Parts: sequence; C-alpha cells; structure tokens
Amino acid sequence: AEFARRGLSVCGYDFSAEYLKEAAGRAKKENFIISFVKGDMREIHFDEKFDAAVSLFNSFGYFADKSDDIKTLKGIFRALKPGGVFALDIVNGTNVRKYSLPQSKTDLGRRNLIEKIEFHGDGMTCSWTFTDKKTGKSQTEIFFNRLYDKETIKEALEESGFSAMKMYGGFGGEPLTDKSERIIAISKKIRLT
Repeated sequence: AEFARRGLSVCGYDFSAEYLKEAAGRAKKENFIISFVKGDMREIHFDEKFDAAVSLFNSFGYFADKSDDIKTLKGIFRALKPGGVFALDIVNGTNVRKYSLPQSKTDLGRRNLIEKIEFHGDGMTCSWTFTDKKTGKSQTEIFFNRLYDKETIKEALEESGFSAMKMYGGFGGEPLTDKSERIIAISKKIRLT
C-alpha cells in the first residue's frame, strides 16, 4: 500500500490466500489498484517484469533445505528487468547467535508469548507459545529459520545472479555490525554483455 500511495504500480505475492484477501481489502479501502498473486515463492514465474522487488520483515529463510532459498532468489532475479533492484530485509544471524536468550517472555496485551530458541547447523528452531491471559488457553507454533550473516547472504545473492550489493544494519542506512538486529541487503540485476 505504501508503494501504491507513492504512485508506483504494485504486485503483491504471497502463499497465503487469507493474507492476500486481507491486503486486497485494505487496498480497496484506500482506492489503490494493486494486483495480488497467490503462489509459492520457490516458483515465481515472472520474466523481466519488475523494476524492483522487496522482501521485508524477515519473510525469507524458512525452508529446511537451503536450495529452496536459492530457488526463491533465482525466481526474483528472473522477475526483475535488467538493472532491477532487490531489497531483502532479514534478521542478522550473527546478532541472533550472539545476543538471543534461549527463552524469553513477552507481554502482548491480551496474550503472553514464550519464545524458545534452539540453534543447530545454519539456523534455529523457534517455538512460540501464545497464552490467552483470560482463558489460559495456549497455542504453540514451531518453525525453522535459517540464520544468514553478511557473508552467507552475499554468497546466496551472488549464486542467484545478483551483484552490486550494499548491506545495511537498518532501514535508515546504518552500518551493518554484529550488534545490528537486521540486515538490509540491496542488490541489482546487472546483465553482462
């Protein structure tokens, strides 16, 4: 919606029909014309259609097999026009490994969240248990997240065809350090002639 608000032509892509329906409803409320496509990020079928692509708020790195991450990046690369820019926002794996607690509790208002983290290989398994404060009912979600650092995300982007990379530690262009919570990787599709 923010891109559409700024006058850009936008396509939203997600696996969740529910999320897409919610996004389409919000776009309609604000009179934005946005196309929404339901699909698996490992199977992006656009060819040189977009000037830019963004993957924000750590929406990348959840597949158990790293080759699926590479398939995703190659699909994004294919979907960009020559000179197209890709902005990827992920958690900084170095920061997570150094500074995360194995267990934490967060008050979310109506619910409490207990997060447990177990590191292994190139990632971590997270267990999130949400407990309703009034009813005491709990729901647990478990997921894997591959932890990329500056070097490993650079390698994955290069393997997928991207170049001319810049890495930041936040949306304000802060330098990327071990203490940065995020990695904002900006890369380009440069066609060699």
